[in-house]
Amino acid sequence: MREAKEKIGVVVLTEIYDVMKENQSYDEKRYTNALAEMIQHSIDFEDTHKIITECQ
Repeated sequence: MREAKEKIGVVVLTEIYDVMKENQSYDEKRYTNALAEMIQHSIDFEDTHKIITECQ
């Protein structure tokens, strides 16, 4: 759960940075695309890596 919050936070902070520091308008499409890309990357990672869920 913590990792998911951190990943979402990175996307949120990137959008906030673009709006405030780069003087851009909030771009909902850019934001939702970034979230979708983050989710897809996480799914792809889990599909190609063994996730240990129990103590061995």
